[in-house]
Amino acid sequence: MAQPFDAGKLETTGDVFPIAENVDLNPTGPYAYFASSRNGVLAYSSGGAGTALQITWYDRSGRAVGTVGKPADVQTPRLSPNGKMVAADRLDAQSRNRDVWLYDLVRGSEQRLTFDDNNTEPVWSPDGLRIAYVKRQSLKVVVKAADGTGQEEVLESADKRPMDWTRDGNFLLLATGNGNPKTGNDVWALPLPGKNASDRKPVALRETEFSEWHPRVSPDGRWLAYESNESKRPEIYVAGFPGLNGRWQISANGGRYPVWSRDGRELYFWGADGKLMAVEIKPGAQFQPGVPQALFDMRLGTSNPSYDVGADGRFLVATPVEQAATVPMTVVLNWQAGLKK
Repeated sequence: MAQPFDAGKLETTGDVFPIAENVDLNPTGPYAYFASSRNGVLAYSSGGAGTALQITWYDRSGRAVGTVGKPADVQTPRLSPNGKMVAADRLDAQSRNRDVWLYDLVRGSEQRLTFDDNNTEPVWSPDGLRIAYVKRQSLKVVVKAADGTGQEEVLESADKRPMDWTRDGNFLLLATGNGNPKTGNDVWALPLPGKNASDRKPVALRETEFSEWHPRVSPDGRWLAYESNESKRPEIYVAGFPGLNGRWQISANGGRYPVWSRDGRELYFWGADGKLMAVEIKPGAQFQPGVPQALFDMRLGTSNPSYDVGADGRFLVATPVEQAATVPMTVVLNWQAGLKK
């Protein structure tokens, strides 16, 4: 769409009108794949560019060793605790909403878990029987049985996203969805043992003037990894959990999306140069991180990048599918010529 604008008065001066149709859209942004220049050139894609991803297994050297499902606009793949299932959210081409899907790694089948709203960011319960996710339109964090039976249970009615579930089942880790104007994105812990909703009040773990995101608790429940932009760029930090005693910066040159190994002996993150980094965590009463080591170049999708790691050390990544040069890209010259004067 376009609309005339008076730069001197800082106000629009006419009606909105369409200038291109079927432009590729990132539904989780939302933003569209287009660009315009000052000399009247408009370019946009309209063939699904950048939206197809393939959930792929990689070994520690970065070699692809298997795939899960077919290419789709899929994101946030999360392995079940027993490693036999994958939960991910996938775009429905008709409704343009996302829903949670389950992939059975043993049988090779897939099953849709949700059918309404815009459901994203699934997180498994530690027993593998339930899945928490966010309903993006109604801004609710809910939980549902992984076998699809029963109704959704609302856990939090606020703009927060589920990120992790502690292995003892006592806390669901959340992050603020769109950010607070004063504190940015914040990290929260939602206690779950209470039977009544009134017993479940989220507690802020990191609520500062900076943005904190992607909290992940170590398998032994002692350490909280998260990313923060307090240094003016995203870096990975670790603090004690749940008391946040002590704090260590893990990444040195930028980092995002921390994930613990299943045994807690390594912490992974995505480096600023696009490499998957691994940090050895030495056992003991004190937190003792090693020096970050690069494993391989890890390509992630643009809409909501995510990956996971299995007990066997393989990495599960939603990888952008290589697209041919024939993906439609339209260039319009002097597009303003049709404007009403």
